[in-house]
Amino acid sequence: MHRVAARWLAFYTLAIVAVRLCISGEPGTCDVNHDGRLDVRDLVRMAACLRHDLVDTTRACVDCDSSGVFDINDIYCCAVNILRGPPVPPDSVHQDGGVAVSLGPVWASGDDRIVHVHVSGANALSAAMLRLDYPADRWRADIRITLDATTRPVDVDWYPLLDLQDPGHVHLGGIRLGDSGANEFDVEIFMVSTAPALPSDQLVVVGADLAGRDGSVLTPRDPLPALSLTAPAPPGPGPGPLPPTTLALSAPRPNPFTTRTSFEVDLPNSAPIDLAVHDLAGRRVATIASGVYPAGRRVFDWDGAGMRGGIYYVRLRVNGQVLSTRVALLKNAH
Repeated sequence: MHRVAARWLAFYTLAIVAVRLCISGEPGTCDVNHDGRLDVRDLVRMAACLRHDLVDTTRACVDCDSSGVFDINDIYCCAVNILRGPPVPPDSVHQDGGVAVSLGPVWASGDDRIVHVHVSGANALSAAMLRLDYPADRWRADIRITLDATTRPVDVDWYPLLDLQDPGHVHLGGIRLGDSGANEFDVEIFMVSTAPALPSDQLVVVGADLAGRDGSVLTPRDPLPALSLTAPAPPGPGPGPLPPTTLALSAPRPNPFTTRTSFEVDLPNSAPIDLAVHDLAGRRVATIASGVYPAGRRVFDWDGAGMRGGIYYVRLRVNGQVLSTRVALLKNAH
């Protein structure tokens, strides 16, 4: 098996559950903005429900899976119907040079290819939908990892949604629930060769609807990319390191610090974590990370801008365990 870094495990687990059809059998149930269409704007409103920054007066927080509550499972339930919906009409889309879609890097595994799909400028977005086409008679988009679908690890900000069951097409989406991650959205896809390839074979991004929290839909100003599936590529990476065996929170580096300091968290299993800064009175003054993360080692930063100088405690809570470390923030006297 090729190395897949811990951050990619989230995408594969979510892809497995994202291809379920809506249990109600009514695609219109997922039209949560009630405009008669299923598109990225419905994902925006569902994401707003999960972030609790939407007053639900129009049944946007629809209980698609009939569980009695609205949660991430309802977005999984609607995923296929939304991802396979038509693009947003051109007169409702604005070009934006601040967002971009790219393909690469690419790795080879014999005749197969491992392709990264990358969206930059993601901090301005609340939801994303991409469609990629490829020659289905010679290639298949695939997932090479099977994980426990009940774990559902998540990237720092994004819950990816991936539908690979439509031959010749990759329907890729995501909703952004956090504000602490990098300004990017990145997914790895395996393109499996099923017949002798032709030199003209390509993976082509044919559509990109990227939406902000206000529902405005953006598309990159630059042309959408295409990637040769037969061009030479370096071999894929070898086996990666094993996950940590114990939960750990490193000492801050640097300590003391004047502007920014970093912490390493070792997570032996996928789990919800809460990493926060507290003052000497025990009050929470900053949240560094909150959410479900896959197993592995991660580095988190704390920017002390706007905080008073002094001693603070950084506390990590994971499944009832609490670890802490002390850090000193120095401020100029003037």
